[in-house]
Amino acid sequence: MQDEFFDKLSLLIHSQPEKVGKEFQDLVRIDDLVVELIRNLRSKYKIGVLTNSGSAFFRSILDGHNLAELFDEIVVSSEYKIAKPDPEIFKIMLKNLQGNESEALFIDDNLSNVAAAKKLGMEAILFSNSDQLKNDLPNLGVNALSFGQR
Repeated sequence: MQDEFFDKLSLLIHSQPEKVGKEFQDLVRIDDLVVELIRNLRSKYKIGVLTNSGSAFFRSILDGHNLAELFDEIVVSSEYKIAKPDPEIFKIMLKNLQGNESEALFIDDNLSNVAAAKKLGMEAILFSNSDQLKNDLPNLGVNALSFGQR
């Protein structure tokens, strides 16, 4: 699916698929404060990542930045052929984490996905940046420990 996307995009912009894929990789920016937050919260909470990104692309990001270790569960929707905001993909994540909706906090930068999580009974935060997340978490009873303190 990802290869097909890069193939089609490369045709549109008259480039090589490998070059397009590399350019996408180069656009990835890791938010160090969010990584710090996840590291701090892992001692108390199960942490999962649920993404609609292409599997190979997303897993290469995790591997390239040594981030896979941050997560108890990684659900890439294309591997299940179900994408957010479909409720089934949320249920797969909860099952894999051995949790339920009332225990889950879902954080996403897409309002439709946040709304879908809330409809299932999860707490949810619409993510815009790490400072906003740092401020929103305590309102839901999540202790962010020393997150963002330098």
